Amino acid sequence: MLLAMETAILLVLSATTVLSLWPGKRYVRLVSVGAMFVAVLLVADWLLGHGRWQMIPSAFLTIVLLLVSFIRSRRQQDRKVSWPIRLGHGAFGLLAVSFLVGALLPPLLFPMFAVPTPTGDYGVGYAEFQLTDTTRLEVMSSDPEDKRELMVSVWYPSDVPEGAQPLPFLKQPAALKAVFPQFGSFASTAFSHLEDIPGYSYAQTPLSAKKAAFPVLVFNHGMGMFGSANSLMLENLASHGYLVFSLEHTYHASVVTFPDGRRSPYKVDWMQGSLPVSIKKMVSDMAAIQYAADYDAYSTRIADLLKGYPVLDQGISLWVADIAFLLDQLAIADDGRNPTLERFAGRLDLEKTGVFGMSFGGAAAGMFCLTENRCKAGINLDGLQLGTAGKIERFALEVPFMLMNSDRRIEYGQYLQGERDWRDPPEFGMNDFVFLQANAPAYTMTIAGAAHNNFTDLAFVSPLGKWAGLHGDVPPETMNKIMNEYALAFFNQHLMDVPSSLLAGQKSGYPGLMDFKKRQSGMGKDPSLVN
Repeated sequence: MLLAMETAILLVLSATTVLSLWPGKRYVRLVSVGAMFVAVLLVADWLLGHGRWQMIPSAFLTIVLLLVSFIRSRRQQDRKVSWPIRLGHGAFGLLAVSFLVGALLPPLLFPMFAVPTPTGDYGVGYAEFQLTDTTRLEVMSSDPEDKRELMVSVWYPSDVPEGAQPLPFLKQPAALKAVFPQFGSFASTAFSHLEDIPGYSYAQTPLSAKKAAFPVLVFNHGMGMFGSANSLMLENLASHGYLVFSLEHTYHASVVTFPDGRRSPYKVDWMQGSLPVSIKKMVSDMAAIQYAADYDAYSTRIADLLKGYPVLDQGISLWVADIAFLLDQLAIADDGRNPTLERFAGRLDLEKTGVFGMSFGGAAAGMFCLTENRCKAGINLDGLQLGTAGKIERFALEVPFMLMNSDRRIEYGQYLQGERDWRDPPEFGMNDFVFLQANAPAYTMTIAGAAHNNFTDLAFVSPLGKWAGLHGDVPPETMNKIMNEYALAFFNQHLMDVPSSLLAGQKSGYPGLMDFKKRQSGMGKDPSLVN
């Protein structure tokens, strides 16, 4: 309803402004009717509690149109049109067009949008809880006595009661605002409307009684991001019968808010200068890796790159420990020994546990699946597989794993420009050493037109991300559909034993993919031995 009302306001206001540029009393009447209709919609929008600052310029333009139509209607019809009046009409025309642009830009830059509907048969419940690991000191805190504290969000299959009101699309407003510190205090205003967009999750509703127990998925956000930045994917998986737990990695998330009101912001200096001195240098290194002449050259270059990130490897170890701690607590909860997670007692099928994540969280998922047998399947959403200390030959996964990759030619074209024809497909994926050494079914895919940040929901929030080069050309609806369908197919096949034709290989011909490859164990490192 919100989207429909705002769309109607902007369309009628645009048509009314255009009509106001024509002389003649019949046009004056149409302008008057159109402006009054917009005014009624704006007032109704405000009375319903949906009014937002982005519509203030529209309200101003509506008032101007009402005043102009009133003045014109009072003018005598046979009055001679002198040159000052013509000049006034021209000036008004310029002002009207300027006002219309000013009215359209704010709602288009920070739009209302329809949240994609989950495709599963279950309703979706949502809850948050705090966990404290009393066995681990908080290495990121200035207080040597602090213990590691984590917040966890969970999306779960639910029997949603009749009449329940859905939670907003944006469940962590403080975390989103902290992602954009350059907005300053304006961030609170810029994104406030997202809390008025309804999603498809419901707070604290009962766990579904349709099954005795549900498989468990653990999600890890990107560095400096937050768990619900991927809520569309997590919500969709829950609608298909998964318990999806999203970890907030304290001091590495944009900001973590605890139930008592304490906030732990992102530690901007934790990397201690370990990254390359320039983005162009980092992008150039990655291009050299992906366009290497053969696997030996590729493996040497990727190993050298990964050796330069010892601090990041320490961060991966911290996140792997967080994942392990969460699964420890879920095991206790399943036995009924954790009151915080009482609703899940006896309902967790921990023998079917998947771990996945975006960016740094994807690398943490890969390392957890390599080192912990509790992971039965995993997905890395465009995360360079850190954690190896450059010893890439030791990365041989024993569980099914999927790599979803961005189209890095976008970055190469932006930063390296004419050094070569970046339309050529690369020879290797960034994480091909993971794919080609796997001792279990492995998949790698690249999404055409997708930049790194397209692997979150933020492309829905504003087109500014695309204009700033943060997002690629792939439409957010298309990106969401690809991520959802492939993640669901992967976990269904490898956790639920439900075969999927999507995972059959390149012949699936799914639109929007540059490539899709799969391999079975024991095929060797030769890139030609895949399909």
